[in-house]
Amino acid sequence: MELIEENVQYRLYDRRSNFRKFNEFAFPEEIFSLSLKYNLMDKTEVISANTDFSLTTFKIQNEGFTPDLEFKGHADRISEVKFSDINDEHLQNAVISVSYDKTLKLWDKRAAECIFSVNSPNSRELYCVDNTGKQIIAGSHESVMIWDLRKMKVLHHFTELHCDEVTKVEYSASNPNLILTSGEDCVCNLLDLENAEKEDDYVEATYTSEQPLASCGFIGDTGLAYLITSINTVEILSLETMLPVKTLDNFDYDINYAIQAQFLDDRMLFFMGNNLGEAYIYQYDKEHNDFQFLDMILTSDQDSADPESTESIVIRNAFCIDQENIAVSTDRGDLYHYRHNPEEEEKTSLEINHEFKIEASKEEHQNGVLEENEEIIEDTQESCEARQARKKRRFKPF
Repeated sequence: MELIEENVQYRLYDRRSNFRKFNEFAFPEEIFSLSLKYNLMDKTEVISANTDFSLTTFKIQNEGFTPDLEFKGHADRISEVKFSDINDEHLQNAVISVSYDKTLKLWDKRAAECIFSVNSPNSRELYCVDNTGKQIIAGSHESVMIWDLRKMKVLHHFTELHCDEVTKVEYSASNPNLILTSGEDCVCNLLDLENAEKEDDYVEATYTSEQPLASCGFIGDTGLAYLITSINTVEILSLETMLPVKTLDNFDYDINYAIQAQFLDDRMLFFMGNNLGEAYIYQYDKEHNDFQFLDMILTSDQDSADPESTESIVIRNAFCIDQENIAVSTDRGDLYHYRHNPEEEEKTSLEINHEFKIEASKEEHQNGVLEENEEIIEDTQESCEARQARKKRRFKPF
């Protein structure tokens, strides 16, 4: 929320979360998770791609994150890892990873063994990966490759879709012939693999953003897609017109980076973060074509955390396991499991004295602009409480 007075911008913080830290795991010193994904077939299981080039599976249990198996075989940074998420006798135990070592690897998670390892056709680093029950797609520098999942044979090698690093590739869950790709060249492509012969024929439509793109994805089967830019804004794109219908570029809280996006139970969620270890959850509401703030995650003690602190905590990954549980990893080597706390939500909604903090620049403070702080807090407290009440009423648990 922003308050403007005499051309000075004030930012109002109401630092309350309805989620509480349930358990945690700490990696050895100087190791942390670069990519963290959960298993759609078993939501008590997550896998982490670590800074020491290893992969680790964890079980989420009452006593915390319990390390299960460790996978070793990559020789450089692992860009992305994921479970196959395929309900198939043979593929349900598969894990897929891509790396800066220019390889794509298929693992059997039961024994932490590498089943297949294939080199990038363009001999460049691989940055992103996705799969269906029949194919694996990966993005590299200026290239997108598709393999037959069972034979690990290259089916397609697209070399003209992008002119820079490909940052994200994703199959449509409702139509495996449709693919979205995004790149640092600001381009998003919609591909249709059906009934095409040449590379240009596969491109159904293209959109060029004003900013390099960090990620993209389908919003279910709504006919919409999301794009996350390098300046941490979110664009909602119509796949029919390939034009943006909504942009999220104004936040209630100080945002330093976009963590990731997630489509969960027909809800399009966006996790945004700052360098204080705070994650803010927004939802895109298609019906009203708008973004709504839902809740926040505070990795430091929310009762003692100081918004003015210079100590940096960067959240690398954040996602909902389900509507009650959230997993978070930081650059300090911590994995956190947060659980929705209904008692805390009720407590927050009933409290009159919220923890407000008004921030302005040092120069403005020296000029005496902050003398009216108490008046500002009084004027804005009622509207903030109303917003919290609306949030509790409309979004439960978040």
